[in-house]
Amino acid sequence: MRRYCKEDTDLDLTSMADMMLLLLIFFIVTSSFIPLYNIQVKLPVVKENFSKHPSHPLEIVLDKRGNIIISGKRLKEEEVVPELFLKFGDDWKRKEILLRVDRGANAGSLIRLIDNLHREGVEKLNVLGVSEK
Repeated sequence: MRRYCKEDTDLDLTSMADMMLLLLIFFIVTSSFIPLYNIQVKLPVVKENFSKHPSHPLEIVLDKRGNIIISGKRLKEEEVVPELFLKFGDDWKRKEILLRVDRGANAGSLIRLIDNLHREGVEKLNVLGVSEK
């Protein structure tokens, strides 16, 4: 019977570490990254002189059920622009619009409404988040 002798069994891991780093560099260089899209936001500028007569914006209400209300009248999304045109003529695009949105409202409804108004040429649009009590 032969005795079991202990041999020196050191493993040299240098080459494995080198290969891992090369693979890591390869995957980083060849991977494609998802481009990030920026949303441009115009921040309000504070002026020294405020108007003594506050403007009276057109008020559009979007409640948490997705109902759009203008002057107490409940409308569908496609009825908003014609209703504003009937009430104020072609000047409604130049008026300031205040969009009162319930905090529980669907974001998709809000974005579609803003997109419709922007597509029609609205120049001034303010969004106000409100919560029902």
